[in-house]
Amino acid sequence: MAVVIAHRTCPRHEAENSLAGIARAGELGAHGVEIDVRLTRDGMPVLVHDRTLLRMTRWPLPTRYFSFECLRRMKRRDNGLSIPTFAEALHALPEGVVMAIDLKDPRAASATMDEIVAQGAEQRVLLWAQSMDAVREFGAAIPDVERALLRDTRAGAATRKFLRDAERCGADALSAHWDRITPAFVTEAHERGLKVYAMAQNAESQWEKLEAGLDGLVTNWAEEALAATDALPGSNPGRPTKDPTRSR
Repeated sequence: MAVVIAHRTCPRHEAENSLAGIARAGELGAHGVEIDVRLTRDGMPVLVHDRTLLRMTRWPLPTRYFSFECLRRMKRRDNGLSIPTFAEALHALPEGVVMAIDLKDPRAASATMDEIVAQGAEQRVLLWAQSMDAVREFGAAIPDVERALLRDTRAGAATRKFLRDAERCGADALSAHWDRITPAFVTEAHERGLKVYAMAQNAESQWEKLEAGLDGLVTNWAEEALAATDALPGSNPGRPTKDPTRSR
């Protein structure tokens, strides 16, 4: 059964990349919750999606320009709270829910992995990055954790290179653009030993993509996706019995 992962901590219900959103993912019954991680100037991994803090705090500068102490004094525009650290997010993860960590800054890889190990959370996380070097670093440091290469390629030649690159950097999985998810693409990835994830572009096409054989769906419409996965032939309603952090 496909794993349903609440995108960016349920932004239709709570503030994105928030502790409340992580809790809400569990309340909705999602199998996983996705967060975004960047690094402060002094090496603290924090939950930020955009390259700059403009949308989140009105500061039009990248996260890496600020010390953690300075960042902590900022108040978010959406909920008036401070930006959470990755450590806080991992500590807040509900029982039975996995965390998909989208590493937006490859420099945050080491600090992120250190925190995973410190909290003994190796079996509760998925590590995702667009950087092949970061995926390799994940594999060398914590090889038991599932790691995925992310890329938004759409053209045929670029897609084939994507599959080869995922193999070359030791990825267990890949996250592909929604438009590339077809039964043929999923089958080829599976034949190479790669799981396939994708982020839903809309609620209406989730069923079609799930039928293509997706291993995991990242979505803003977790309730609808869960209903769709339960209705797929051969599915078992509820949380998956197999640990979704394990490789195929």
